[in-house]
Amino acid sequence: MVSERGQFELEALPGGRTRLTGTTWYRHHLWPAAYWRLWSDAIVHRIHARVLEHIKVLAEKA
Repeated sequence: MVSERGQFELEALPGGRTRLTGTTWYRHHLWPAAYWRLWSDAIVHRIHARVLEHIKVLAEKA
């Protein structure tokens, strides 16, 4: 699995809140692709969840 690109987006929400969204574009050459896509997506989702939770903890300390 190769990560091609990633980004974080900040979106202003009502009440002075902010939404942070992470996106990663990746590719792999595993067969069967549909099967491995499920696992790859799950891995990327877990990574995003961990990173975003860490950012949340740090931001709420400030």
